Amino acid sequence: HSASSGLMPASALALFITVEPLLPPPKDATRERSTMQDAKMQEFAKDWVESVRRSLPRGERDRVLKVFAPTAEGDKALVCRYVRAQRPPSDLDKSERALLRFVSLIPSLDDAALGSAASDSGGMAGHVSLDVWNTSHSFVELNAGDAEEHAILFCNFLKSLNRESYVVLGRGIPEGDTCYVFTPGDAGRREPQLWNTSSGRVYDVSDANCPLVSVGCLFDDTNIYANVQPSSKPQMLNWNLADAAHWRPFFGGKGGFAPPSPLPPSVQLPRVPFKR
Repeated sequence: HSASSGLMPASALALFITVEPLLPPPKDATRERSTMQDAKMQEFAKDWVESVRRSLPRGERDRVLKVFAPTAEGDKALVCRYVRAQRPPSDLDKSERALLRFVSLIPSLDDAALGSAASDSGGMAGHVSLDVWNTSHSFVELNAGDAEEHAILFCNFLKSLNRESYVVLGRGIPEGDTCYVFTPGDAGRREPQLWNTSSGRVYDVSDANCPLVSVGCLFDDTNIYANVQPSSKPQMLNWNLADAAHWRPFFGGKGGFAPPSPLPPSVQLPRVPFKR
């Protein structure tokens, strides 16, 4: 165009710049600190479990003790992170027995069977862990799970009702390694009880007919308590978790791990999306 038209030819410049050597992406300081904390906690957990076992009579050293659980993503998560208050379906009776029945009606299926189902549906056989702790969301979506999923969901329901409750890791008849829920007594009105969330049955801790025959540890959203009493039979136990001579806490107390501040976030959603 001529200068008299007042127009200038359009131009563009494409520029690509690289840095040599390449700069690493900025690190997520929060995630790095969390990873370091998890590594320290996992190392401490090994020593803690070994220490608990050494303190027990020889015939009692095979108790179920767990601090970290395998997740569906292949990681390990502190078991406390599975416990948080989660409301039951809005149209469900909020009595404890009704909640127990609701949870017990979800089909029981062990992780080996779930793993086979994943392989048959296109998963890689041989790469499915036989011990996976699913979140309550996944448990409800799959509409099946084993003892820990049932116990955790029921415990979380009770937490939403402000009911003190703990997940119990132990051994039962006939299932072997299993999970129950423990609720302490309150002001003399209720006996401490053990809830079998797979069968829908509840037992007083003194009931000799309870299928739970060995208690290894308990946990909630704040701590893990190892049973360090001479016996693991529920009927023989002192159930006062504040008594460190009978229940050794993982966090705090003499020789415990310093509680992280803040505590690691829960792996659970605030609410489970139930579908009809």
